[in-house]
Amino acid sequence: ALLTLLIAVFSLLRINQIDGVVAAQNEIRTQQLERLYTAREALGQTGLAARNAYVFTDKADAMKELDILDEQKAIYLDALNKMTPLFKGNADFDKVSKGLLTMAEELKRPRQFREAEQMEEFGKFLVNECSPLRRQIVADIGTVVTSMQKVVDTKSAEADQAAKQSIIIIIAISAAALLLSIGLGIFISRSITCLLYTSPSPRDQRGS
Repeated sequence: ALLTLLIAVFSLLRINQIDGVVAAQNEIRTQQLERLYTAREALGQTGLAARNAYVFTDKADAMKELDILDEQKAIYLDALNKMTPLFKGNADFDKVSKGLLTMAEELKRPRQFREAEQMEEFGKFLVNECSPLRRQIVADIGTVVTSMQKVVDTKSAEADQAAKQSIIIIIAISAAALLLSIGLGIFISRSITCLLYTSPSPRDQRGS
């Protein structure tokens, strides 16, 4: 009974440990990685919208694209605000944050260029300033994603190792419990047998 209780307590502790590791994995995925992906995708959409605003000859269509640009910028800024406390002290993320905030300021210019019909300046801005900055930000996000994925992989390995160790230990304790039960059964059986052999028979008791 004691060994059974020990197995139950050990199993519960191990399950809690594994649950904690899995929860940490899920938090990294949902709170950090997915938001990084969201920011990267929205950043790409701002580039597409800015290019369309430059290419479209109809000004009304261009303005719609600039509205999309502003919406996508708001999405990545929201993701950035939610991520920032989670990446406190992370130098690689600081580069991402700085780049996204710089881009947010730069993305005010496409509307200014288009409204003023400064198409030559608009084109130069897209090629010489906007695109290089966007590529650098995407590269920086990739660095952070890679490092966080390594953390997730480490957590996965920890969970797998804990599960394997738990199985081995539970099997060992169960085997010990089985052997102890067998040994205890043999001991009790022999004790009863010895008691029967050593007890005086009823005839011997009458003779005495």
